[in-house]
Amino acid sequence: MRYREVFVEDAKQVTESARVRLLCEKLDGKIFARYQRHVLPKEVTSIGFEEIVETLRQLFDVKTSEFTMRYQCLKLEKRDDEDYLVYTGRVNDFCERAKIHGLDSDGIKCLLWICGLKSQRETEIRQRLIAVLDREYKAGQALSLQKLYRECENFLSLKKDSETIAGNVKTVEAAAKEERRRRECWNCRGDHFAQQCKSKPWFCNV
Repeated sequence: MRYREVFVEDAKQVTESARVRLLCEKLDGKIFARYQRHVLPKEVTSIGFEEIVETLRQLFDVKTSEFTMRYQCLKLEKRDDEDYLVYTGRVNDFCERAKIHGLDSDGIKCLLWICGLKSQRETEIRQRLIAVLDREYKAGQALSLQKLYRECENFLSLKKDSETIAGNVKTVEAAAKEERRRRECWNCRGDHFAQQCKSKPWFCNV
């Protein structure tokens, strides 16, 4: 949490209510308003500092997986208005939080493999494989480049089967529709051939 040291270490001698007030003053207007709505009917000032911190973490702490952060590291770019010192610090901070140092050879290969999938038509497979790697990392399992490739092939095979089934269903539906149209009775528009129609024949009197 931003300013954590200030509140936990530097403000040890400050009263609980003062720390709560100071924390709330540091919050962005929209964030504070959302937090305030979340804790209703309680008053913000009646809630303890640690409880506020925990609630804010639950509301606004976006949990990004290690692999996703590592993937984003390779997409870092220096901004035009950013000097080299700030850029260096940003890269260092990002890589430390992503625990880049924890990657082994297979991890780097898989990361580079997925980063190479830049085409718009590869968006779906890229997202699928990132999810697979996230799952493996969370389970503490290493994933080789060959296994990643097999995951890719399995996904594409399932996708092809799904599209084939969907195509067959559409073909059957189209054939059934054509059959209904072909046998539609011209006399009453019923679902039978005209020679089977039991309605009184309709003739034009003009």
